[in-house]
Amino acid sequence: MINEAVKKVKKWFLAVKFQATPKILIPAIAGYTLVSSPPTLVALPQIVALIFLLIFSQWFIVLLNDFSDRHADAHHMRVYPKLIESRVLPEGLLSPNNVLCAGLISAICVIMVALLLVKMGCIQILPLSLLGLALLWAYSFPPLKLNYRGGGEVLEVLGTGCLLPVLGAFVASPTWNFDKAYYLLPILIYATISSFASSLKHEPADRENGKKTVCVLFGSSFVRRVIWALQILSRIWCGLLFLSGEYGLYAMVFSAIIPAIPMYNTRRYENKADFKDLDALRSYKKSLLQSGILTQFGLIVDFIFK
Repeated sequence: MINEAVKKVKKWFLAVKFQATPKILIPAIAGYTLVSSPPTLVALPQIVALIFLLIFSQWFIVLLNDFSDRHADAHHMRVYPKLIESRVLPEGLLSPNNVLCAGLISAICVIMVALLLVKMGCIQILPLSLLGLALLWAYSFPPLKLNYRGGGEVLEVLGTGCLLPVLGAFVASPTWNFDKAYYLLPILIYATISSFASSLKHEPADRENGKKTVCVLFGSSFVRRVIWALQILSRIWCGLLFLSGEYGLYAMVFSAIIPAIPMYNTRRYENKADFKDLDALRSYKKSLLQSGILTQFGLIVDFIFK
């Protein structure tokens, strides 16, 4: 009986893609630390509520997206099994109705936590949370379903690169007037990089399923060139803001200089990083992840000790 319970928990951990939680948490934490004073016990309830809001948001996003994509994922797994990660629906680990219900319950939890934050004085959080739910609906479901029609990457970047940092900032200070919002540009840059890179592995299946991703429309070579240019832009931006005195030493070291080290592998595997060479693609994406985490970590530490 215990083994059965453990197996069910593992299925749901796989379903909600728990390993992707930092992708949701880090941008919001960056926004929070940009605006907040050094955290105190008084701010702890808001911080805890923000974390729960982000976790429930992630569950809503991944569960409803997997539900909407279940037929495309089944084709993907059948025709290109090496080009898709484990999915609970095409593998029959969970039923579509269970995933749909769990996703809708997660949406209700998002709204409830947002209302709690409103009662704590963070009045902007409810409309921002509803906007986040709407972005996922526009991404995955009719009538827009932009994941297929084109523009899915734009919605993803708006969510992770813009909405999440702003959400964190407004939890820290409901009176924030977007002062120094441009400090968060590297967050937006790496949200774009992540969105573009995720399509490299799925290009043939996405094309056959009718998805108009950037990779399908313009090719993997174009995507990799844009990613390299964006990484250079992030290094330059962090260096310039340090020289202007707006970023501190932590941002210069961790956001401008050290991320150039994994960029060596970005360049090394760039020409081979697509669905035809999965080893090269894994190394390529790993270097992007390392650069992104270092960049955002540097900003967060810099904002805390500013």
